[in-house]
Amino acid sequence: MIAILVIVVILITISCCRRNLLSPDINRDYWYHLVDKWTDTNFITNGFVANGRFYCTVRRRILVYTDFNIPPVDIPIDAYYPGFDHKPIISEMFTAFFGRSANNRILFRKNQELHSMGIFETRHLGRDFENYIFWKGSGSDFFAAVNSRNRLVAFIGSEGHVSAGFGSYPVWADISVAPTTLNVDVGYFRIPEMENVGIIPRHIFSFQDRFYISFDRNLPFGRFYVEIVENGEFEVFDSPLLRASINNFFEFQNHLFARFTNRALMVSADGRNWQHFGYSETFMGELKEIEGFLVFFRYDQIFMLGGDIYDVNNMMFYQLPKKNMEGYHITSVNKFNDYLVVTTHRGLFYKQWSDLINDKKIIQTFN
Repeated sequence: MIAILVIVVILITISCCRRNLLSPDINRDYWYHLVDKWTDTNFITNGFVANGRFYCTVRRRILVYTDFNIPPVDIPIDAYYPGFDHKPIISEMFTAFFGRSANNRILFRKNQELHSMGIFETRHLGRDFENYIFWKGSGSDFFAAVNSRNRLVAFIGSEGHVSAGFGSYPVWADISVAPTTLNVDVGYFRIPEMENVGIIPRHIFSFQDRFYISFDRNLPFGRFYVEIVENGEFEVFDSPLLRASINNFFEFQNHLFARFTNRALMVSADGRNWQHFGYSETFMGELKEIEGFLVFFRYDQIFMLGGDIYDVNNMMFYQLPKKNMEGYHITSVNKFNDYLVVTTHRGLFYKQWSDLINDKKIIQTFN
């Protein structure tokens, strides 16, 4: 049975010198809350789990946790100022910060070294790109993605014209790491469909180490997406739906999903051949797979879709309580050390995973 999904949707920081773990009141609080006395370090912009560690980004530093009962390792970003409003990209090996006032720059910081970093500026691509800046998508996120091979693909345009998409290029940065160093090799892709044409990039996503970028095109009018493989080769495809653009991609159960501007959901095993899957609300937030659940969040709400998602009668829909987290803007959701960990602009929240999925009060079905 084709599932008809109508999904209504909607850092962590602890200073090494002092922190305050607030245990929940059994009658009031639902989540454990980690906060610090310094406001800046409670403004968490992203979180990521890798190599048995939980990484989170705050102003001027990366915090690395092995256990929430132990102070984190504090990795400074030196004098570089990433700002509050840009969400860094965290991978297993490095974190990429986009410049706040200088939008022509990305700083790469090795996650486990105090003094290992690299910088990618658009001028490194050549003199023709000195006035180009990195594309900033909707909200506070920059238009970029990273795969498991430490390749980051971003998007640049001419300053003053980037909002119209004229003269735009996908660019890449290959990050190589050694015990004490981080090296950045950069370049760009020449895709004829994107050059000297008014295009609007919508989303970029990494799936099976390939990159997918969706676009709208004004002249001539059209909708398409680009697949870029590891060796830099690419192929351009028309949108699977003629009357709708791909709003964003996400991965679930080893398949690539595309969510369209007309609310349609389509699914593909290879990124090329698509089948209709169902429908979703256009205001769904960020989506990711955690332990076989499709987890999505927006503002201060978290939802989880589980069970047999291909059978509407056997789906399980979780809307997680937001007690003692209400009104806090969520920036990431991850599973770490058997906890569901939520980063926000006012600290870190976590809850035992088994308590969540066995809480009968929060499970709803579509029956």
